[in-house]
Amino acid sequence: MAAAGGDSDLTETIMEYQRREFALLSNMAQREREMKSLRQQANEAVDAFEDMQKDSLRGAFVDPVVNTEVAMLRQQLREKDENIKKLKEEAQNSQFQPNSIQGQKLLRKCAHLLDENSELGRQLGEERMQVLRIQLTAERTRRAQLKRRAGEFDRRAEQIDAENEAMNQKITELGQQLKTVRAEIDQNKKDIEEWRSGGATKRKRSDEEKQARAAEKAAKAAATGGAGILEQPVLPTAAEPASGAASPTAALAPALAAAPAGGEKDKKKKKKHKA
Repeated sequence: MAAAGGDSDLTETIMEYQRREFALLSNMAQREREMKSLRQQANEAVDAFEDMQKDSLRGAFVDPVVNTEVAMLRQQLREKDENIKKLKEEAQNSQFQPNSIQGQKLLRKCAHLLDENSELGRQLGEERMQVLRIQLTAERTRRAQLKRRAGEFDRRAEQIDAENEAMNQKITELGQQLKTVRAEIDQNKKDIEEWRSGGATKRKRSDEEKQARAAEKAAKAAATGGAGILEQPVLPTAAEPASGAASPTAALAPALAAAPAGGEKDKKKKKKHKA
């Protein structure tokens, strides 16, 4: 890119120098034409007035007006000669000669200008490339940041998906537990209602079972010789029917009374054994 810019600048510089050269050549041609015209006028004036001495016209039998006119023409001729000399010097200076001192200076100046132009082009190209490099580095950094953030977002999305799955599973488990708890609550409610409705019957049955177990224990004690049990009247409980039916304990009272009194002997033997 910098080389292309340097080539274009060099081409423009060469074209500018060519335009200047053509302008100088046209000016030189115009000056040469003017010089030729002035030289011709000067030659005509010299041919008309061969005598160049100052006092030549004083002794001549010429009209004073003519003498004044001749003096004016001589003055104009000197001015024209000076102009011609100046134009010749300018023409010589304007002519390009590589071997001359002026030509060498001009060549060195052109080379210096070309070096400056190439250096400026290189600096401009480097500045532009430097700016582009900085922009490219910034874009790469931004791309890396965006890529890293995209990866973080992907990992976060995967984590959120896993959490959602775990939450859904937990919700399902909690739903099953809720159903179980509700079933248990309903069952407990039914049990409470059944207990409330049939509580008296259950208590009556439990009392009868207790009395039956007590009667069984008493019968076992009587069978093993437990005659030390005193006969006591059995009071009817609240669970017994109001018709006055005898309890199992009252039914076993005669058997307990008829058993031999071996309980006291057993107690004495136990006391001796302990002593």
